[in-house]
Amino acid sequence: MSKRFCLLIAAVLMPFAAGCPLDTQGAKPPVTTEGEGEGEGEGEGEGEGEGEGEGEDECVDPSDCPNVPGATFVGTWGELLNLPIKQTGITFVQTQIAIGRTYFLNTVTSDGLGNLTISQQACGIITRMETDYNKLSVPDKFIAALKPVVRHVTLTSDLPGTPFVSDDVYEVRGAKLEDPINDPLPGNCTGGEALPCDEAPYGGECDQDLDGKPGMTNVLSGMLKCRIYIAQRWHAQYGGAIIDENSIGGAVTKSFSEQKVLGADLPMCCAENASTASVMDECPQYFYFKMVRLPKGSTCEDVMALTSCDEKPAACVGDDSYELNPIAEDHEDCKPKEE
Repeated sequence: MSKRFCLLIAAVLMPFAAGCPLDTQGAKPPVTTEGEGEGEGEGEGEGEGEGEGEGEDECVDPSDCPNVPGATFVGTWGELLNLPIKQTGITFVQTQIAIGRTYFLNTVTSDGLGNLTISQQACGIITRMETDYNKLSVPDKFIAALKPVVRHVTLTSDLPGTPFVSDDVYEVRGAKLEDPINDPLPGNCTGGEALPCDEAPYGGECDQDLDGKPGMTNVLSGMLKCRIYIAQRWHAQYGGAIIDENSIGGAVTKSFSEQKVLGADLPMCCAENASTASVMDECPQYFYFKMVRLPKGSTCEDVMALTSCDEKPAACVGDDSYELNPIAEDHEDCKPKEE
């Protein structure tokens, strides 16, 4: 096991130790990314109000802002965000743990005052189910339709161990909500019109991936083979630490993922009573992120080359030669408490 990998494990577990400084103090208010468009714009307009009037001093390369806290981390990064969730009301299974592993290509800039902006473009989502009954695949068209998620971090130092605490960022997929944080998602199995998100009214589903179906389309295989149309809302706040100049990682201190199945091409796949629930109390050690530096000009292909994961059970566990593989298998220690 590499030294960097051991340091990352320490950073993940550190927030749960008594007296640990890696909490959410100083974090900014929640920000949102809503399910409109196909990803054009790459985060334009995000982050206003931070460092206003400092645009001419923005750091897009570490040499642009020497001796400024955070300048070391300006550049291109790959990231794994690992988030478990409990699903109930699933056809044939009823209750299971699902692990969402999202891989990002991150662009980090600085305002020259220690405030970092991280634009996270999704490159891939790999969902691991607790059982082999069902497997969920996320099509390339789903990934291409996602807008960049933009989060912010303020650093006081570039030294290892410095807290790396972000704002709490929300994203809505496959729906158009006036209040992305508080408005309810559309209901299960409601179907609905498949209007593109830029044409749909507020308050319901929209066709974000532009495939003519409501919401976003995923592919289910196993005991059932079908395409399901979903709306999602998730959020996450980071409470990690700097590991070294090429590595950042640690705990996700706030997170939840909500999903509604709007419809399916096979009626049996539309679970009317499906719901999600958090398991953060049961297994906080599996809510984490890790970032590794990449060369300038890197692409999503380079990010995905840093993992050997797929939907197969334990396909990539224990192989830390891939820098963005998960830390460990997530299911054995991540069981919901008895009701």
